[in-house]
Amino acid sequence: MAEQDAEPKRDPERRWRIVEWAALGAWLALAGGFAFLTRPGEGPDEPQHLAYVQSLAINHELPEFTPVVRVSASGHIGTPQAQHPPTYYLLIAPIYVACAGDEVLFFRVARLLSVLLGIGTLLLVRLTARAAFPDEPAVGAFAMVFVASFGTNAYIAGTINNDPLAALFVAAGLYLTVRALQAEQPLRPMIVLGAVTGVALAVKLTSALLLGAVVVAAIVIGGRAARGRWLRTVTLLSAGLAAAAIVAAPWYVRNALVLGEAFPRSDYRPLFMSPLAIILDTGAMVLLLLAAVDELLMGLWQPHWYFRGGASWFAHRAMTTYDLNLETEPWLSRLPSLLIVLTGCVGLVMRWRSGLSGVQRALVAACVTALGVAVLGVWQQATLQDWHVLEFAGRYTPTMVPVLGLLLAVGYHTLIPRRFRFPGAFVILAALLAWDAHTAWLMHLWRVTRARMF
Repeated sequence: MAEQDAEPKRDPERRWRIVEWAALGAWLALAGGFAFLTRPGEGPDEPQHLAYVQSLAINHELPEFTPVVRVSASGHIGTPQAQHPPTYYLLIAPIYVACAGDEVLFFRVARLLSVLLGIGTLLLVRLTARAAFPDEPAVGAFAMVFVASFGTNAYIAGTINNDPLAALFVAAGLYLTVRALQAEQPLRPMIVLGAVTGVALAVKLTSALLLGAVVVAAIVIGGRAARGRWLRTVTLLSAGLAAAAIVAAPWYVRNALVLGEAFPRSDYRPLFMSPLAIILDTGAMVLLLLAAVDELLMGLWQPHWYFRGGASWFAHRAMTTYDLNLETEPWLSRLPSLLIVLTGCVGLVMRWRSGLSGVQRALVAACVTALGVAVLGVWQQATLQDWHVLEFAGRYTPTMVPVLGLLLAVGYHTLIPRRFRFPGAFVILAALLAWDAHTAWLMHLWRVTRARMF
């Protein structure tokens, strides 16, 4: 297997760079196209994000946390997005000031920044793959192909949103995970990894999936010690989590003091009133977890949540149990996403069994754990905070993109025979881009139909 998977001797680096440049071009075309074609203010929650920026740029203060965008008699601006940390908004507030209040120009420039942040995510994912698989440049190229082609991620990156910045720090966290695993003295790298995790959490709470990588890295590194494995593991884990807490905790403590809860939501529509109630209803717990996975899978390439056209069978069945009616999407519409991911999982299992180095195995474990944390986060939000999260679960996929892109890259690199990998990367990229283009056309038709109705 090792000989079969070895790269050819003739300059593989150069040819895989062609794939990487193609992926970058695809990203610019896809995300840039969404940024240019989506009218200002039409992106998901863009007016709410704009209000946050205006509060910082005009009033020089954090916005008030309100159910809808509003301006009080005293001039204070309120927005539901005030639940989020100000990191991203502080980044783009100077753009608003430089645009002298020209909102259309601001939307164009701020969206361009989001697209550029996506390029940074692509390059960091490539860097992570190259660090973990130094003799297999194809893995990095495949990772860029998948990350560049996730339709929902590209659509969100074409709007004003804090997800692109959060995804960038998630990708940085994965790279630092590899470096910590490779370090002879891992304490400092673990502290840096924890600090970057804290920054990611200070951008958006969905970045909490990086905590899974921190835990796995601490366990793997600690397990290498000849003596005192548990002590070393606890020390490394404590250092990483403490660094994350020092950076991120002030915002959430502030929320608890000012708003009465650390993780507020503008809408509170829980399915269960306590964790105990979930545990006592095992059937609903499993059904809702399957619904979260299904919705996330479909939302990776298809921003169907944007159309509010329907939900998965699992979500429909779960909501019917609670007398909440959701129209069911046909199985055929979610079949491509399911097949793409399941095929990648088959290759990933094959590679896990056939041979991965210690660092590679730890990276895969960290990515799988991070995805598990992300899915559980969506499930927790849907059950204990707002059941509508389940209907729009695909909206939460951008921060998962670096993790899933790496896992799919390893899986497809394993499945595709060596001689077909180079053309295969282009075939996958072209097929996914064609699917994304079809989705973009459907979104355009939906906008036209809505404009005629209203």
